[in-house]
Amino acid sequence: TAPFARLNPDTCVVTFRVDLASAINKGGYSVGDTVQVQSGFFGTGAVNAKTKNLIQVIGSKYQVIDTIVTKVGAILDYQYYTVKFGQTNRENYYNFTYSGPTQSEAERRQFTVPSKNFIITDYDTSVISARREPVFPSVRVLARKVRVTYTVDLRPALYQVVLHNDTLDAIQGTTVVTRAVKDSIFKWGVWINGLAVGGWGNPNGSDWGFDLVNNPIKKMYDDGTHGDKVAHDSIYSMQIVDSPDSLNLGTRNVVGQVFKFGIYGSDNEGGRGGYGNNHGENIVDTDTSYTIASDFGSINPKFYSAWNYDLHKPILTSVQPLPGVVKAFALEQNYPNPFNPSTTIEFSIPLTAQVQLRVYNILGQEVATLVNETLKVGRHSVTFDASRLATGIYMYKITAGNFVSTKKMLLLK
Repeated sequence: TAPFARLNPDTCVVTFRVDLASAINKGGYSVGDTVQVQSGFFGTGAVNAKTKNLIQVIGSKYQVIDTIVTKVGAILDYQYYTVKFGQTNRENYYNFTYSGPTQSEAERRQFTVPSKNFIITDYDTSVISARREPVFPSVRVLARKVRVTYTVDLRPALYQVVLHNDTLDAIQGTTVVTRAVKDSIFKWGVWINGLAVGGWGNPNGSDWGFDLVNNPIKKMYDDGTHGDKVAHDSIYSMQIVDSPDSLNLGTRNVVGQVFKFGIYGSDNEGGRGGYGNNHGENIVDTDTSYTIASDFGSINPKFYSAWNYDLHKPILTSVQPLPGVVKAFALEQNYPNPFNPSTTIEFSIPLTAQVQLRVYNILGQEVATLVNETLKVGRHSVTFDASRLATGIYMYKITAGNFVSTKKMLLLK
């Protein structure tokens, strides 16, 4: 359904600030390429796809100041692009929190306009943040033949259906993953689909469901074969050879690749919804082999709340609301303390906020993320299981809006 046109009565000055470190590291951008921001999509600006070139400020940070006719208090849609080899390339981006009626709008960045003069800063390195650094597909032809190993950790699917009793719906195909069939997840296995492995379809038609299951080229393995390093470790692998002359085989002749995974061949990686959000990665072709490693569900990490996609490990805790009226931010001392092996941490927030609660060792290295989500006003508690950690002093730190607090705790085994 096409969106309705919106009245945009306010002339606003916006500064777009973006860090291209991830784009540079992943091969989608090189210093000297043209990088652009386009804004106003879906009627959120008076001019649809208004384009401005960004300029380098320092290092990997770029910015541009633009005047946009939009509406204070409403959402502005925008997107980053590169212009390379005469081709404009849109960033690989998906809005994990989009809830509007137009599915394609979920592929745009969104920002609520706070005033007639504002700044948008996209510097975040977290893969689940709406303000994350952009990455771009590379359309450069491969420099040489490369054996590409694709791997996917299937554990996020198991943790989500077991710990949160969620359902992984099948957009295409018939395999719906529920808690009732959790024991079948690894027996069924996983398949890869998309342009990276030749295309989204078999020559004879659809390539999801049993059509994909019956396609051996796209099957992945957890038995020590087909590039799989460790048998039965829940990480599935497959290999495919890409080369500059792989014409008419999806995107196997270029650096940038798009793909998606499906348990038992069905389009169920998105969890619930997620049509159109795919993995986008670039092959590094400085050698004759390269591995692209993924976590199942990272195309929709807000749904997979049992897995930490920044640290690539499960979140074995859940936040519980507590009774009581809250008037101020607070982080309480954990109890019991000392503890072995688990302890409870309570905190209070007087307004809805994005809350991060992380645990660090004495060297300042992060060892656990207990909370990384938006929570409502109130008192909350979370249980920290330290059974895998060694005896010692640990710090736990909360960040909620402008509130930051840190406390110590002692693990004795």
